[in-house]
Amino acid sequence: MTTNQFTVLITQYDHALRNFALKFTKDEDEANDLMQDTMMKAIRFLDKFEDGTNVKGWLYTIMRNTFINNYRKANKKNELITQSDEISSANLYHSATNNIGESNFVLGDIKGAINALPKCCRSRLSGMSKDINMKKLRWNSLFR
Repeated sequence: MTTNQFTVLITQYDHALRNFALKFTKDEDEANDLMQDTMMKAIRFLDKFEDGTNVKGWLYTIMRNTFINNYRKANKKNELITQSDEISSANLYHSATNNIGESNFVLGDIKGAINALPKCCRSRLSGMSKDINMKKLRWNSLFR
């Protein structure tokens, strides 16, 4: 069977396929997209089609599988996207990793800020800094 003959054959089922697509998607535009995907796959896999096979059933199977695959793909994509309400300090604390390099930069900034203070204020802070092991300061201590 040629591609043109097959295309004429499958276009006979346009109306039934459109109704089937609407049952899946419940949206006109998405149903049209599903129809187009189904027809393209049917034509692409014409060599898999055997004469005497129920064309309508074959097209329905392609459409159903296409819808299921698209649905799974969309769900997987949504799982990867973090919603803004999922971003909280508690969630960030559990997902944050320790970054010693970044901590060292922060410590350098803190030391620079302390050194920029007037001598009277700096002396008060220097007594406190002896009690704190500055090298072990981590960002996640801010989230505890």
